[in-house]
Parts: sequence; structure tokens; C-alpha cells
Amino acid sequence: MGPLCLDDVVPLTLTTVTFPSFHPFAGQTGIVNAFAIRHPEGVVLVDTGIGEGNAFVDQSYRPQRRAIGDELRVVDLSISDVIAVVNGHLHFDNIGGNSLFPGVPIFVQKAEWDVAHAGGATYRQERIDFDVLDWVDFPGATYCRVDGEHEVVPGVRLVPTPGHTPGHQAVLIETDEGLAAIAGQVPYDHVEWDWLRTERSMLESETGDSLQNVVVGDPETYLASAIRLVELGPRNVHFTHDRIIWRQRE
Repeated sequence: MGPLCLDDVVPLTLTTVTFPSFHPFAGQTGIVNAFAIRHPEGVVLVDTGIGEGNAFVDQSYRPQRRAIGDELRVVDLSISDVIAVVNGHLHFDNIGGNSLFPGVPIFVQKAEWDVAHAGGATYRQERIDFDVLDWVDFPGATYCRVDGEHEVVPGVRLVPTPGHTPGHQAVLIETDEGLAAIAGQVPYDHVEWDWLRTERSMLESETGDSLQNVVVGDPETYLASAIRLVELGPRNVHFTHDRIIWRQRE
């Protein structure tokens, strides 16, 4: 099997949110992306967006959802095509649709699983009156807890990028135009990616604040992971909360 086409990495914008008053981006709107990787063996789906049924999430973030099935149909795919799900990490905006995939292997880093199930601060607090395990643990859930790098299908592999959370992971895809990456939230967006490529430091805002306010977890580990991903040299990079795909200029 040869490399995938670059167009085989398909962004799916599942949710638009308005950030609440306690969020660093209060009052601004944002998006939550998932990604479908078309592969000869089937579709690998990266993240599943914000789920339904939690009043606090609905009132605080006012999510405008697009159903995963509907978004897949737009690109001539269906839920039944999905042979594997990857959770970049286990925050509420990444795992809300996991229950649509009973019996389908869901890949998560063991470190992420362990902290979430131990009630770690980034899962049960964050000023969110919600236990992510309500959306993680469901009838028929089939989690593959991996420890480190792991190949999901040929040409698609997971790479640990801790920092935003202890078990955050990126997805690397071999394509006919070189390496592509689904970075998730390490780093956060294409602006930070460009900064890291030249400065190898945390991006600072106009007010002088670093992006630690959206890192949530361990800024030093976050920075090391982001730099490591940059140094792998992907030519195309996708982000969970950014519509723009970073592309390597010739």
C-alpha cells in the first residue's frame, strides 16, 4: 500500500461554541474539529466533538452542533465506515460522540485514561460541572489504551504529546505530499505553530501573556511536546480549534 493522498485527511467542524465568562477567550466564538482519515482499511476518526445532555455545558458554551453522521455524509462517508476512533485527549469537547461507536476500537493513551479515571483536575474541575466519564464509559465501549507511539493502521500512527493533558496525543499520517499531522491542542493553532518553528518558545499575546491560559496542564511539558512535533517536519498540520490548515511553503 502506498501513502494516502493529502485530501484523505478530512476536517469535520462538529461544533461552534461561545466561550463563557470564566474562559480565557470569554465572549469569543470558537470551533471544535474532528477529522476523518480515509484509509483503504476504513475510516479512522479523530475525536468526536461535544456530546448532548449536560445542562452546564449547554448553558455555558452554547454549542451549535453538527451531527457526526451528517458531516461524514457530506464527504461521502458514513458512521459504518469508521473502523477506529482516536481521542486526542479526554476533555469534554473531544469525546462527546464516542458512544456512537460501540465495539469500535477507541485509541487513547494509557496516561490519559489513568488520570481521567482517577479524577484528575483537568477532567472533573475546570469550572465545568461535568464528569467526562459520563461520555467516556458507555455500553459497548472498546478502548485500546496505548503506552507511547502506536500504529493504528499502516501509515497512521499516534505520538504522545503531553502537556495540555498528561496523555494528549497527536496523529501522524504518511501522505503522497509528505507527513501530515493532526496536532490537536499541542500546539493550539497555526499562529502558534509558526511561532514555534522560529522561536522555540511559548507564543505571547499582545498583553504579554503566554498561551499558558489555554494549556491547562503543564506548560514546560507542553512546550517540549510542541517543539518535538515541529521538529518532525510535517508539511500539513491540522488543529482541533482552528479552521486554518498550516501548510509548508515551498
